Amino acid sequence: MVDIAHDLAGAQGIDTLLPALFRGVEFDCIYTYDTLSRDTMAYEYPYRNGAEAEDLGM
Repeated sequence: MVDIAHDLAGAQGIDTLLPALFRGVEFDCIYTYDTLSRDTMAYEYPYRNGAEAEDLGM
């Protein structure tokens, strides 16, 4: 499936596909457009890799 997406993107002259993830399924996308923005808060803790993100809504 990924090879097909890259072939189609190459045929249209698109150089880079963006990695995306939706409900645990990885895929590539050409671009994204979102008219609504959502606020998020990232919690980071000492001696712990990564951060936890909380959705604060609009």
